[in-house]
Amino acid sequence: RVLGEGAKVIERFTGSAKAGNAYEPPFPYIDRNEWGEHGNTVLVGDFVTADDGTGIVHTALAFGEDDYRLGREHGMTVVNPVGLDGTYDERITEYAGRQVKDCDTDLVEDLRARGRLLRAEPYEHSYPHCWRCGTALLYYAKPSWYIATQSLRDELLAANETVTWHPPHIKHGRFGRWLENNVDWALSRERYWGTPLPVWRSEDHEVVRVIGSLAELEELSGVKLDDPHRPYVDDVVITDPETGKELRRVPEVIDVWFDSGAMPFAQHHAPFENVERYEESWPADFICEALDQTRGWFYSLLGVSVLLNGTAPYRNVMCLGLILDEDGQKMSKSKGNIVEPFSVIDEFGADALRWYFFSSKQPWDGYRFSTEQIGEGVRLFLKTLWNTYGFCALYAGTPATDPLPEATPNDLQLDRWVRSRLAATVAEVTEALDGYDATAGARSIERFVDDLSNWYVRRNRRRFWDGEPHAFATLEVCLVTVAQLLAPFCPFIADEIFDNLDGSDESVHLTDWPMAGDRDLGLEVAMA
Repeated sequence: RVLGEGAKVIERFTGSAKAGNAYEPPFPYIDRNEWGEHGNTVLVGDFVTADDGTGIVHTALAFGEDDYRLGREHGMTVVNPVGLDGTYDERITEYAGRQVKDCDTDLVEDLRARGRLLRAEPYEHSYPHCWRCGTALLYYAKPSWYIATQSLRDELLAANETVTWHPPHIKHGRFGRWLENNVDWALSRERYWGTPLPVWRSEDHEVVRVIGSLAELEELSGVKLDDPHRPYVDDVVITDPETGKELRRVPEVIDVWFDSGAMPFAQHHAPFENVERYEESWPADFICEALDQTRGWFYSLLGVSVLLNGTAPYRNVMCLGLILDEDGQKMSKSKGNIVEPFSVIDEFGADALRWYFFSSKQPWDGYRFSTEQIGEGVRLFLKTLWNTYGFCALYAGTPATDPLPEATPNDLQLDRWVRSRLAATVAEVTEALDGYDATAGARSIERFVDDLSNWYVRRNRRRFWDGEPHAFATLEVCLVTVAQLLAPFCPFIADEIFDNLDGSDESVHLTDWPMAGDRDLGLEVAMA
């Protein structure tokens, strides 16, 4: 398949039979001794298959995770002829100073000219690019400071078991697998801005001190820092009390994801102060972020908390899907397919945008953003609710009474039915929100408003025209309760309805959550 139909099979053997054989590399730039004893020899790797290609690959220790691991297993030295600017260094003579990816075609032609090439053909495959400028990225092995989180794998998995995930499959799926394959946390970053890595080291690297607080730093150095960031912290020198060696801070800063994971206690400056405030707010009842944060904030919070406390920092996680454009593509300024939120709010209102996200589908399923669907939500729900409220406000002469007068045998069945439906809706929405299912709660409200408008109001028009108090009292209590249920979803229209029909408090958002009343299940079934 690889060599072509005319190829003649001379011998068959397993890959392991060639392990340890020396070979001549395709390019002569790096002396084999620089790699160590196993330089330019055949190694057996479990990540290589014959399903795609020959079953033989050329390793590059500095530019691939599997390659690096294989080389380290055989005691090889990492040789990296590429600078931080992505260009070949002086060892790659003809290509020195050129961007690595710009040399691909020339390198292929070089192999062809020297008779080293069997066949070359382009093929499409995924490759990482910078999300800002779109340029190709290079996988690059570099020395770094690590936290040994791999040794805490069991503790991380145990902490995850105490968390309720929405949707549930993330717990043992995407996030659980990430924890199962957890590797040590590369903590350091080679940047200027950021939290300085609090490590002081001697010039010969034999003495290393990790500083735990500004007070400890002042005690060891005699310097009180008003600003602990660079460049001021870099000027602080420590004399090691045991060896007398001069210690200076390493130049790296801390990964910002570690900062994010420290948020629960760092926001209170605990444990140095405000410990009670921190303990009162820990662990969090819930956190909410997008799916990509399974390897970001969700993990950094859990990792730092397990390191410090051995437990999870949150009880519930809502893992949201991504918002894509109408064609299912990720929104990006560079692609020109982003939707400016304020233009949507100007056209439809903030409540309509919120209602779309809550009611159109489960938020963790992700969205193909559509302004048409927002308009549909306005037409089918918000306008229906507003028109029902407008009808009540137009014809009502007295404020609603809550609780309603005791029902009498003369009460019309529609009054009793809609009150029962209201009680059911309050119970459903309460249960849904307690279970972090905003979509089920929103749709329950939507169904009730449809029943209220298209059944109760429509079938009782004569009673309203006649000014029957009990009909108005029933409608007003239904609308006020709907406003209370709707407050977390559509805060503005909910406040407007509540203020005009009730006004017993300054805002619907200051009222107590409604309690479900009695239900007439038999009547609900009969009316279904």
